[in-house]
Amino acid sequence: MEMGKFNTIWVTGSPRTGSMWTVNVIREIFLSRLFDVYPREQLKDDREWLNFFRDTAVADTKLSRKYVLKTHALLNPSLPKSKFIINARNPYEICASFYEFMQCDLDQAIAVASKHQEVIMHYSREKTDRVFVLNYSSLELNAVNVILALSKFVECEIESETAQKIRSKFSKKAIRVLVENNEKVITRKLKRQEPVDKRSIVGNPQKTFRSFDLRTGFQSNHISNRESGEWKKSFSQDQINLIIEALDGTATDLGYETERLQCR
Repeated sequence: MEMGKFNTIWVTGSPRTGSMWTVNVIREIFLSRLFDVYPREQLKDDREWLNFFRDTAVADTKLSRKYVLKTHALLNPSLPKSKFIINARNPYEICASFYEFMQCDLDQAIAVASKHQEVIMHYSREKTDRVFVLNYSSLELNAVNVILALSKFVECEIESETAQKIRSKFSKKAIRVLVENNEKVITRKLKRQEPVDKRSIVGNPQKTFRSFDLRTGFQSNHISNRESGEWKKSFSQDQINLIIEALDGTATDLGYETERLQCR
């Protein structure tokens, strides 16, 4: 695909695979080369993203504008003006991360993780330059190289120094600080009964809620305190056994190590 024939990067795939990090990195790559990047503020649900693409991005012909959109819906890889980035992650890690972040029941977390293979296969069938599969493990091992590879994929190559700056800006530590500051501001306003922008909250502000950063989309608890490989810390032994029974085939089919021996 020649430069100018696309204006939209879709970051898509399963939840809890690092897609919010990827969105912000791609945005920063374009901003570093002085493109106008849209949307200005992050949206919250798939319908909003899809409508934004339909109503705004498709009709835009200005080469100075780029759209970085995010959805967990399965998209048609032949969408016009589009390239696709799919984050791939070990299903066991997805299960633990979704369970913690959403505070849902175990069956729901397993279902999300089980679908990951379907998501990867859906996009991997497209053997074109329109699809980039980003392995979460690579992101952890060498984020700078990942950022450089992404810049090449979106046809906006950057230097290593710029990639270093982007990595630092969206490090786990930096994101935690951002989220904590947002939480403090919202909590203070609620205590003082001051107005709070409803768009900056997910959930009920009078009960349980997560802060939502309008610029980046990062939310409360977006960054786990676990390290990769520590997924079992989130569960009891009975739950671990259930998860392994449900997910081991999916994990090994995707090239990850079996956990069956560990549960015996």
